[in-house]
Amino acid sequence: MLCAVLLSGILYKVIIFYRTNNAEQTESTDDEKQIFLKEHVYGTWKLEERVYTLKNTEMDFSDEGINALQNMTFYISPYQVSFLDKEYNLFQDPKDAYLFGMYGGYAQVFYPDYEVSDVLQTDLTENVRGYEQVTNIYSQCGYDEIFFHDMGVKKICDISYRENMYKGYYNPCYYGQLPDRFWVDMDHPDVLYLEFCGIWRLQRQDDILYDRGMEENSND
Repeated sequence: MLCAVLLSGILYKVIIFYRTNNAEQTESTDDEKQIFLKEHVYGTWKLEERVYTLKNTEMDFSDEGINALQNMTFYISPYQVSFLDKEYNLFQDPKDAYLFGMYGGYAQVFYPDYEVSDVLQTDLTENVRGYEQVTNIYSQCGYDEIFFHDMGVKKICDISYRENMYKGYYNPCYYGQLPDRFWVDMDHPDVLYLEFCGIWRLQRQDDILYDRGMEENSND
């Protein structure tokens, strides 16, 4: 009987130790993720250049549409992902406006739940495929294969997210699928790559987190 009591006590301590350590490890992992996102992802970004143009697509932005996009700002924070001031950037060509919407440019995503991948080498090896698939909604396959190594990017970290929908929360500003993948250039902390009808290189503008859309939404 005494042995059974002692054994139960030992097992209880082992379980408590495992649960405590596991919780601490999870908290540490979340903290590390937030530190990484704050350093490399959160902030306001300018669409500096489209470095990859989709192949075999039926529709693409005009030169005027490209210029309009380069005048926009893309915003990423713990609470919001969206293009800023898009209401003031009117496309002259209706096809540009349509394509912008089809790739989710008019959307606003609140409470994104981010996933951070391991850092990957972009060169082709036996263990790394070396390419990424990006959405091409007007192609037969529905995607293109792109090689970051060809763009001079040696190490990348893939960032994706899904939208957290809290109970009772309604987001009326959703048109299409907002771009939900970014790639961090690990050798250039102020450079980010965005999937949006091709691949864009983004340049960091500042580190201030406005959360403008969250403020507007909370006042409604």
